[in-house]
Amino acid sequence: MTRFFAHLGLYLRMIDITVPPLATQVILEAYLQVLEAAGQRELIAMYAGALGDNAVERYAMFLTSLELTADVN
Repeated sequence: MTRFFAHLGLYLRMIDITVPPLATQVILEAYLQVLEAAGQRELIAMYAGALGDNAVERYAMFLTSLELTADVN
């Protein structure tokens, strides 16, 4: 259901129908959580980019949540 509303909000924005920005942001944030839980990492950047002003912060939060390890050598 979250996926449907996320795409509906993006579609309405694309065809220039006014959608409350806060509503769209809340729906996209929820969909990003769904994507993270499902392990759909390749899609997260695309949907985070649709957040506008909050995009960089949200994607940075996702990146810091990844438990990546690197060998110093």
